[in-house]
Amino acid sequence: MPENFNTESLSQEIKNLESEIALLEVSLSQLESNLEPSEKLLKEKYALLQKEYEESWKLYEFYVFLLQVLFVFPLFFALLKFYFRLSAKNSPYLIILTFLLIPVSIFVIQITFVYFWGLFLGVLLEFIWGFIKNIQILKSLISYLGMIFVAFIFGGSVYLLQKRIFDPKRLAKRRLRDKKCPNCSFSLDLSSEFCSFCGKRIMKECLSCKKKIYRS
Repeated sequence: MPENFNTESLSQEIKNLESEIALLEVSLSQLESNLEPSEKLLKEKYALLQKEYEESWKLYEFYVFLLQVLFVFPLFFALLKFYFRLSAKNSPYLIILTFLLIPVSIFVIQITFVYFWGLFLGVLLEFIWGFIKNIQILKSLISYLGMIFVAFIFGGSVYLLQKRIFDPKRLAKRRLRDKKCPNCSFSLDLSSEFCSFCGKRIMKECLSCKKKIYRS
């Protein structure tokens, strides 16, 4: 036999529950209204703290950048000055100074790039890349140009270094400084005007003082 339900009683319970729900919604609305000023105040405090944090972080980054500049940049400029001095003298120690100057130069570039990246460079490059990546032909062109640029930089650096080190005039002057023939590197200790090994003329008359000087 199906069980009989008291529909009037159920209807009354539903109405009571609906009334309670309406009262709870009113209470919730009142609580939300009461919390709005506090929420607004918290958001303002958070925005203020966020701004202070960003300003403090930028100041910290500037102090770090300044310390790096004070310690690294003087070393870089000292090595650069010494490099040009040795280059003018065609010193054989130029190659050693070059290998010291390269990592210091890379460090200087890194310090400068990282600091200015946080200021504006990152946003600028992201904007440019966002524009480029939407055009496939530009994206491919940038990739190929990047590879060519890297190859050009490293290849050009090696070429200039080799040219500077093994330049015939510089090589001849270094050999003469070591009392060797500029043509064949034979010792000139027992030679006067000609190399004893290859016969190259190594002395000439100075046009101003008329004294014998080495010719490269």
